Amino acid sequence: MYWIIVFVTLLLFHLTLIAQVDLEPPSGIQLLRSTKADLVKFGEIDSSSPSVASFFDGRNKVDAIVSRERCIWHGWDVPDGTILSLRVYAKPKAKLPDDFGYGAFVRITDQTMRTYLINQNYGIEFFLEPDSTIISKNYFVPRSNSDYRCIGFPEFSPISEKYSEFVSFGYRNFEQFYVGGLDEFFIRLEHNPRLKGTVFIYFDDKSEAKARLFQDRVEKFVANRYGTILSSRLRIRLGGRRDENSIQAFIVFVEDADPIPRPKYSTPSLFK
Repeated sequence: MYWIIVFVTLLLFHLTLIAQVDLEPPSGIQLLRSTKADLVKFGEIDSSSPSVASFFDGRNKVDAIVSRERCIWHGWDVPDGTILSLRVYAKPKAKLPDDFGYGAFVRITDQTMRTYLINQNYGIEFFLEPDSTIISKNYFVPRSNSDYRCIGFPEFSPISEKYSEFVSFGYRNFEQFYVGGLDEFFIRLEHNPRLKGTVFIYFDDKSEAKARLFQDRVEKFVANRYGTILSSRLRIRLGGRRDENSIQAFIVFVEDADPIPRPKYSTPSLFK
């Protein structure tokens, strides 16, 4: 009971600080339920990008990320034009308060040294400049909400979506792929015990069996070349179905959440 009280107290503290920044979502818009048509009430909509609808809600500029095809890439079982997430831009610029409580948020820094503060349980994310100036406050579907998840897709992970791939390759068939092409990836892991890696193997609609054989081939290659050095810090996984056979490799810190695969199509044989 004590920990529940502490968690609720911390959450209320975080939400109070968040409210002070005044970047609340547009009134009446619900993720996975509202559609692009519901944005008309805000006035002019910029739809120059097919997957983004930009508008002014009377306080801030907002980008609504919308679905283009049901159960394609994003993995949500919703009609075309459904709002998947929101980005509310800070203008004028503001910084997070010095006493902002970070405890409920996961911090991820991208290659440009900009930072994401992500609360997966409540679907809140701050996107920050290196000096903690707020670029935007983003809203996404909380991780616990799986009601609209398509069958055959992995769980939704806003943290994993922020990871940049270390390397990726596309190729016609698995027999022709040279496993040694991943040497730089393996060497980086070998030389830094603070890192862990994941390799996802994607396959077209006719190649799942061959992908499984290729997975075994990569695992044997790593065992022969690197022995047990990488055994606890490397995962070789099937990633699901795409238009072409490919691999995608990620490197993150050992303490970070594991990357989640990004298939294009439903793959019930892998994800229930």
